[in-house]
Amino acid sequence: MKTASAWSALALASLGLSACVYAPAMQSAYAYDRHPGVSLEVWWQYSPDGMGYQATRLVNRSPQDKCAWTSLQDSRLVRAGESWDLGQVLSPGGVGVSNVQPTDPGCVNARRQYGVPGG
Repeated sequence: MKTASAWSALALASLGLSACVYAPAMQSAYAYDRHPGVSLEVWWQYSPDGMGYQATRLVNRSPQDKCAWTSLQDSRLVRAGESWDLGQVLSPGGVGVSNVQPTDPGCVNARRQYGVPGG
């Protein structure tokens, strides 16, 4: 009887370990000097099948909302405390950040007004 319980414990342990997914690990972070609290982070993540890939996200830890856009994506509002997942595997290109303007509270025109970074 003790052998059967040892086997079931081993089976449960192996089943539990086979379902593990590695936690994401940050590779690098780039802070915006004109926008304290805003950073571009590159993370190494794993899919459920164990494949690793890079994920880039813009994180707004500042107390103010910000406008953000990339070379490939239109501008949008990034609220205080919010993260914007910019892309997996591929680089998002240039990433721009600006303060929210009273004339454009939804950040619809920020990319057009300030231009595409690096472009």
